[in-house]
Amino acid sequence: MLFWPAEYRAVNCCPLCPPWLRVCFLCGPGSGGGGGGQQQGPQVTVSGPNKVPLRASGTGQGQNAIQLTASGTPSGGSYQWSTTSSRVSLSGTNTAQVTVTAVGASAMRDDVTVTVTYTVDGQSVSASKQLTVVKPSSLSVTSTSLNPMGQNCSSFGLNCNSYLKEVTYEIKDQFGDLFGPWTFFAREEFSNFSSNCTGVTSPPMPSATSIQGIGFVDRFTLCTTSCPQCNPQAGGCTARATQKWFVNEFPVRTNTVIWTCTDATIQ
Repeated sequence: MLFWPAEYRAVNCCPLCPPWLRVCFLCGPGSGGGGGGQQQGPQVTVSGPNKVPLRASGTGQGQNAIQLTASGTPSGGSYQWSTTSSRVSLSGTNTAQVTVTAVGASAMRDDVTVTVTYTVDGQSVSASKQLTVVKPSSLSVTSTSLNPMGQNCSSFGLNCNSYLKEVTYEIKDQFGDLFGPWTFFAREEFSNFSSNCTGVTSPPMPSATSIQGIGFVDRFTLCTTSCPQCNPQAGGCTARATQKWFVNEFPVRTNTVIWTCTDATIQ
């Protein structure tokens, strides 16, 4: 039988390990004397989106905030949120859920840090979340389609059909990543309009929409008696304009649009 001095056992062995065992990790956690292992401190986790959408200053349309949620254990404690970044502002900072509102666009991905501190039974623990404030910056064409007789011209006072061209756009942020899905506001403007088409004396009525998603569809048609589909004796015509799109009031794309009797070209 091996004999180990008492002081060696005290340093190298768990209190309830047999005195002849040197390999103390064989004694599992909580095997020590006095009733179990060490008490674990509080813990906290943060969940929520990694990006915050930005909208232009002065506009009330388009999403510009997200919510982050903290979960602390054991329950019954208090929360305190904070950030050192000027790119966001926080509200509801003493609750489990904080609202993060975009103020300025990120210069780099994950350059905003939001921290929550959870305190319970006099002990505190903190957790952080890295965020990116994303700004709608461009439109990317994902598909185009042309239906030669897809537009009923009755709303223009004509008994005929013309083509319907659809262009599907995705919104990209300042890093070239997909913007969304958010509730965004998109609108268009037309300028530099010219036309030799009968009855077409102004550009299309500018459209605007507020929807949740990652993009939208733009539609083009031309209904006029200068085109053969509405007047078999007509020789055709052309209209053109500069089109500018805005998302959350940031300019994202400028097109030159040329309407003919059979198609619309978007450049």
